[in-house]
Amino acid sequence: VWELWHMLPKTHDYLIITKSRKDALSIMATMNIPATSLQAEGTIPKDNVIDELKQRFKYIFLFYDNDFDKKTNYGREYGRKLSELFDLPQIEIHEIHQEKDYSDLVKNKGIKYARTVLWQLIKKELLKHLIERK
Repeated sequence: VWELWHMLPKTHDYLIITKSRKDALSIMATMNIPATSLQAEGTIPKDNVIDELKQRFKYIFLFYDNDFDKKTNYGREYGRKLSELFDLPQIEIHEIHQEKDYSDLVKNKGIKYARTVLWQLIKKELLKHLIERK
């Protein structure tokens, strides 16, 4: 089950798939970018659903938690798995920000700071994508 599926537009330049409903809502509220999440972090979506999303959105990013403070970084591992399975770029908040997810970044550092961090991650991946296409 996809959280907030009913709120996704038919098309858009960007879509962010994140770990939780609260992160997706935070992204939509502060960035004006469509976002969704799966019911559980380890869920593998169906191929046909990802294919549909790739038809509807120009750039799709996986934005799972960076569990930098835990022995096993599950957010990074699950994000990497989906990235490899579906050829989607994975972005994550760097440890220097001391926050594991977007909603915590907004809550603890402020909207402007969080927006800047996320736009930098998106721009970095877009640049990487353009370079790889050459």
